[in-house]
Amino acid sequence: MLAGDPIENEWFDRILPLAENNQHEEIIKITLSYWDNIPEPKLEKDFSYHLIYKLFYSHLKLKKFEEAKIWLEQFEGFNYKKADRYDGGEFEIAKGNYLWETNKPEEAIQSWGLADKKTKGQCFRSVQAQLAKSIYKKIEKKGESPSEKKPKVTKKEIKKICELGSEHMEKNDFAEAETCFTKALELLPDPAADHEFYHWIMASLGDACLSQNKLKESESHLLEATKGMVDNPYVWLQLGRTYRLQSKTKKAADSLMRAYMIDGEKIFEDSQDDFDFLKSKVKL
Repeated sequence: MLAGDPIENEWFDRILPLAENNQHEEIIKITLSYWDNIPEPKLEKDFSYHLIYKLFYSHLKLKKFEEAKIWLEQFEGFNYKKADRYDGGEFEIAKGNYLWETNKPEEAIQSWGLADKKTKGQCFRSVQAQLAKSIYKKIEKKGESPSEKKPKVTKKEIKKICELGSEHMEKNDFAEAETCFTKALELLPDPAADHEFYHWIMASLGDACLSQNKLKESESHLLEATKGMVDNPYVWLQLGRTYRLQSKTKKAADSLMRAYMIDGEKIFEDSQDDFDFLKSKVKL
């Protein structure tokens, strides 16, 4: 199987056990050494995003607000387009967290609101967004709720909406399918990511978006789906195709190779272009 960037993997392997033990000082020390070795323009590199994110939150957890502000400013300047990375409102969530911790609650809520509008509520899924989720979603502004209260629905009702989405997919009515899957996602009880349908819905959303050539959205949904469907070859195939169509060749080859390792050549029966691409990158 193809590996990711060895430097990124090395960094991740070093900080993971430290993060589990809340050793933030050591995380900062190690991460700064990697940051110093990234060539300019740093803010156009995908790896920089991960380093900035970790440095900001590590300082914030240590209540080192001046240092956290420095990395928040780097976060604000990060060039998602040049780095070829989907903007999921992470900066606005981070800024809101910083403002809340520095006793500026109104400004914090405004920043979280920007993230909410930018991502239509999808920004609240991450661990770092739990503060925003617990506070922002309970606030009412001028008679309107920043986040509508979810109606109580049964698992059977959510399943019916998903089945309707699948029917639309079979009819090539991909926009309607996306609407159904989005509605099903919105109806999942909090925390949505813990629901048994969550990763399947994310995979279905990715599939619907890919079918409409909405590649950035598809990538985001499928990446989320892989967290709970790591052994599903179809999800890796679709993610690989999304990467390939965006000319992200390294990530495409890695994802397609994962699909191949799980299900062999069979998974490519209806996607010869993907298989030809993989064979051009990897000796099978």
